[in-house]
Amino acid sequence: MRFQAKVLLGQAIVFSIAAVIYIVGRGSIAGFVMLATAVIFGLWTAVFLLRRHESDEKRGPVVGVFPVGTTRAPLLAAATVLLANGIVVGWWMVAVSGVFLLIAAGLYFFEYTTRREE
Repeated sequence: MRFQAKVLLGQAIVFSIAAVIYIVGRGSIAGFVMLATAVIFGLWTAVFLLRRHESDEKRGPVVGVFPVGTTRAPLLAAATVLLANGIVVGWWMVAVSGVFLLIAAGLYFFEYTTRREE
């Protein structure tokens, strides 16, 4: 198992324990949602790293391949953060950030479906 995946799995375990303690100790739902989001993203990224590691072992070592620079990924990340904050702030922010998220995801998808090999 890759080191990064181990760290993220450990992070997910710690945040899940903290979320249980937080909600049992009569904490607010907003804090619980943020802790649960940290658990989900930790598990999601760990699974991605583990699956990538397995596929890399099947293909052999790949050297010199880097992701293409884009401005769409930060837009998608910002929209996701706004959506998560909208759950805490109010439904109006969920609606606005949901539209922003759909636009950012559409731009991200459109960029990679129309990109040609350079």
